[in-house]
Amino acid sequence: MTSINKKQKLAIHHYGTPLLIIAGAGSGKTTVITLKIQHLIQEMGFPGDSILAITFTNKAANEMQERVMQLINREEGVPKVSTFHAFCLECLFLYYGRVGLEKNFIILDTSDQKRILKRISEALGLSDTQYSIPFLMQQIETIKNNLIQIDRAGHGVDTKVADVFTRYEAELKKLNAIDFGDMLKKTHELFKQNPDILERIHSQYKYILVDEYQDTNVVQYQLVYLIARK
Repeated sequence: MTSINKKQKLAIHHYGTPLLIIAGAGSGKTTVITLKIQHLIQEMGFPGDSILAITFTNKAANEMQERVMQLINREEGVPKVSTFHAFCLECLFLYYGRVGLEKNFIILDTSDQKRILKRISEALGLSDTQYSIPFLMQQIETIKNNLIQIDRAGHGVDTKVADVFTRYEAELKKLNAIDFGDMLKKTHELFKQNPDILERIHSQYKYILVDEYQDTNVVQYQLVYLIARK
């Protein structure tokens, strides 16, 4: 077994209540999560496919998946190891119609976003200095990450940015497209507005582990809260 210290062992064997681990880079957080998955399956009898492990980058997800597969017997079931975005995208592929998308919706890349925003900015006559395309992209990302409702009074967003956002969203709808931020935002909408779908998630996953959690990201927090609520 991988060498672990007393606090790591406590985390691996902790059960019954939420647990937050705060530790620096290279201190063994991912090791704790992979060994905890092994413990849940082999010592506590959890089916592998009842465990969901979420991390932030594809690289981290792939590394964790490889390490988990080295520790468990595949016949015990395979845990779901994914990034936030990949997990959410799978949900949207299954339930696209529930969030106003059509089948075969597209995902915009950065260059697509820039072209759309440039067109909107020019149509509104915005200053390239004050409302540059990178600035507008960052503002849109912030709006989506913080689940800000532009159509409600007191949203606290610059009026011109709000106008750009409204037109940008209309353009995405016309294209049957989503951007990177929509993967999380629309999945949050999906879970909030469709209790039956959230219940399926609750029924599937009995233990949720999150690695490299961004505690300043509202939509990530809300997604974890909804998934783990039961």
